[in-house]
Amino acid sequence: MIDHAWLQVSYMAQIIVACLLFMIPVAKRRRFSARFASCTIVLLMIAYMFGAAVTVPDNLLLAILYWPAFAVICLPAVALCLQAGLSEVLYCTICANATQHAANECYLALSIGRTTPDPPTLLNGLLTTVIYIAIYGAFFIMFARKLAVHGHYRVNRNDLFPMACILLFVWVLGVLCHDDVSLHGVVYHISDALCCFYIMWAQRSNHDKAELQRELDGVRYTLLQQQKQYTVSQETIDIINRKCHDLKHQIRTLQTMQESP
Repeated sequence: MIDHAWLQVSYMAQIIVACLLFMIPVAKRRRFSARFASCTIVLLMIAYMFGAAVTVPDNLLLAILYWPAFAVICLPAVALCLQAGLSEVLYCTICANATQHAANECYLALSIGRTTPDPPTLLNGLLTTVIYIAIYGAFFIMFARKLAVHGHYRVNRNDLFPMACILLFVWVLGVLCHDDVSLHGVVYHISDALCCFYIMWAQRSNHDKAELQRELDGVRYTLLQQQKQYTVSQETIDIINRKCHDLKHQIRTLQTMQESP
C-alpha cells in the first residue's frame, strides 16, 4: 500500500524538491516555510488523486501531455512562495523540471545496465537516492546559485519559449524510449539528460555574458563620467588662466598710468 502510494506521488515529489532548489536563492514571501509545506501537501494530494484516476496514456500525444501537466500544476505553488513575477515563476519551474528530468534519465540509463533485472527494493531506493542527490546537488551548485542575482532571476522573456520547447522535446524523447531496455535506450536516456544539462548550461552562459556586459557598461559609464569631469576641469582651468591673463594686463596698465608724469 505504501509502495503504491509512493509510486503515485514520487514524480511530483521529485519536482517539488527540484523547485525548492531553485527557490532557495531567490526572494521569498513571508512565512515561506508554512507556504511551502502547505503547497507540498496540496500538490502531493493532487498527484495522488490524479495518478489514481488517470493512468499513463498509451496514446503518444496524450502521454506527451500527461507529464507536463505536473509542471503546470506546480506553477501556482511557486508563485505563492516567491516574491516574483510570472516570468520568474515560469523560469524557476522550467529549470526545476529540467533538473528533475536530468536526474530521472540518468537513473533510467543506469537501471538498464543493471546486472539483476529485479533488484531488492532497498538497493533500488538507495541507487535512486544517490543519483538524485548527485544530480540535484550539481545543478544547484552550478546553476541555481549562479543564476540568481540579488534574490531574483534576471529572466530574458525571449529565453522562456525556447527553454520550454527544448524541455517538451526532451519529454517526447523520454516517452518514446521509456520501454526501450536496449543499448539504444541507454543512448536515448543519456541524450535526454544532456539536453536538460544544455538547457541549464545555456542559461548559465547567457547569464555570465550578461553580467560581463553589465560590468563593461559600468566601466564605460565610469570612464565617460571621468572624461566629462576632466573636460569640465580643463574648461575651468582655461577660464582661470584667461582671468589671470586679464588681471595681469590690468595691473600692467595701472602701473603704466602711475609711472606716467
